[in-house]
Amino acid sequence: MDLEKGIRAQSIRPYPSGYWEPPTASHWEKTILDTSKQYLRTDEDIESWSWPEEVCLRVLWRRSELEVRSTTAQIVTSSDQYNPCNFYDPHSSDNPEFAKQASCKAVELIYQGTGSYYLHGQSHIVQGYKCEVGQLDINPDGLMYKKIFRVQNAGELIVRRYRLNATSWLVTPPLRPDKAALNLVPLLSYGGYCKPSSALSDIEQVYARITYQGQQTSLELKSQSYLTEKGIAPPQGGTIGRNLYCAVEDISKDETLSLGGNLQSGCVKLKIINHGESRIYSSVSYRQKDLKSQVFDLTFIPQQ
Repeated sequence: MDLEKGIRAQSIRPYPSGYWEPPTASHWEKTILDTSKQYLRTDEDIESWSWPEEVCLRVLWRRSELEVRSTTAQIVTSSDQYNPCNFYDPHSSDNPEFAKQASCKAVELIYQGTGSYYLHGQSHIVQGYKCEVGQLDINPDGLMYKKIFRVQNAGELIVRRYRLNATSWLVTPPLRPDKAALNLVPLLSYGGYCKPSSALSDIEQVYARITYQGQQTSLELKSQSYLTEKGIAPPQGGTIGRNLYCAVEDISKDETLSLGGNLQSGCVKLKIINHGESRIYSSVSYRQKDLKSQVFDLTFIPQQ
């Protein structure tokens, strides 16, 4: 009898054993409401599927130039007073060409109005500020992010050095007498290094050491990455021989990263708005196809 019922059931429902029969519209509406069974998809699940798994936008980076400044730098010792120099005159430094490219106060990232997103493993085009999954909440001018470099705003920067004995000096850095220390080499923020053909990983903070040649005060400029290689980079600083290298300013972690490092660490945020709800996405990677162009692709994933 049971065997006969089974045969009749298979003749009515012509699906092989283990096949999941697609539900009817009424059945689907019913199962959405029934969240007591684990295999059923809930409203919350369906909502989560409407948000992209990944977004990639075309972005332009542009340099914001430091205004002309008359900041002076000088070394004063217990026995000598060296002639001051113009802190932002490239010829005051040991590398004038490098100094010209290192006087950047900020780099801005501008959305170029195109991109793509991935949903359910499929790629879709983004044009402008709207797409099928919602509205990109980006400023009308396209500005998405601004990396600000530290520069000097004071009119005068004086390093004071007082000899204690044949090998020791008490050094007081500019603007921060509380950081005076033995054999201190103060590192002062100079600006950001970038030029039109820069890789994003090379766009970074530059520091100045105030020194002298003959009776003239001069500067030595070094990038964050160079100082990192030497083990003396801000904010921690470090020692070489008897000298203690230390930043005058209090430097944050984000400031120690290159622009490329900022992008990879999620510093750029993107908000997508859809039906009154929103999701925040964080930058995770980038792709520079041509260093001669300042346009690149920036990828975002949902913020954790």
